[in-house]
Amino acid sequence: MARTLATPDRRQPSTTHHRPRSLDLALRQRRARLKYALALLGLKQRQVAMRARIAETRLSDIIHGRVNPSLQEQARLARVLEQPPERLFGQPAAVVH
Repeated sequence: MARTLATPDRRQPSTTHHRPRSLDLALRQRRARLKYALALLGLKQRQVAMRARIAETRLSDIIHGRVNPSLQEQARLARVLEQPPERLFGQPAAVVH
């Protein structure tokens, strides 16, 4: 009986989705503010994630702008990083249109 090897999945190349420059700037600024707050306290991402009760991968995604934190996550991160949420994340999410 002849065996056939499964052919690899032939996916179409993904199209690049570009974000507006203003959004890129906002994400870079948020990342810089979060990383600076971590450095000020001498904390590693793992320590912040544990103290804020956020999965490490989720925190990484928040810092790198892949996901937006919930209001609860913003509050917990602000508490751990000893910064007001507005300073770390800009306007409260409920106010942004």
